[in-house]
Amino acid sequence: MKTYEISYKLYYGETSDVATEHIQAKNRLEALRTFAQHRELRRRKFTNLANWKWEEGVWQAAFKYVKEVQVRPCPHCNGTGEMST
Repeated sequence: MKTYEISYKLYYGETSDVATEHIQAKNRLEALRTFAQHRELRRRKFTNLANWKWEEGVWQAAFKYVKEVQVRPCPHCNGTGEMST
């Protein structure tokens, strides 16, 4: 299994923040399907990702990117893990 990082931007009024979720999947498409399932996004086709928008509580969210990452032990936190490309 590979690890994919999916990033999205959150908006609340004039405030914004960026969030990421790490998903273990066989490929990019499976990672997107899992992400959509977690967020209850109903997508039949995983195209036009730039138009993905949904609600996270009172926040509005918009898709940013998906990329494969590798997990490396973190030298500063006694190996609890760090995500990097």
